[in-house]
Amino acid sequence: MLYDVANLIARTSEANDIGDLIYTESPRQVYVEVSSIGLKRKMEAMAAGLKLEWKFTLSNVAEYGDEEIIEYKGKRYNIVNVYITDMLSVELIAARC
Repeated sequence: MLYDVANLIARTSEANDIGDLIYTESPRQVYVEVSSIGLKRKMEAMAAGLKLEWKFTLSNVAEYGDEEIIEYKGKRYNIVNVYITDMLSVELIAARC
């Protein structure tokens, strides 16, 4: 059951006239199931320098477009791992930006 709302954010970059990169963000609202990360997985990630926060599950693989950022309740997270399940849902593992 998906019952929460998050924004997947796609970022694109383009060089301006003097060569500086200008980033553009395109947010897209999706429904997700939110769950916490298990202690074992958190500890393993901390050893690698990551602070995992949440697992976001989308009901269908077609809903995910390779975005690298997810915004949930006003906070941004980097998507560090993507898993496609046997049921073709998508699990996004997110760490604090």
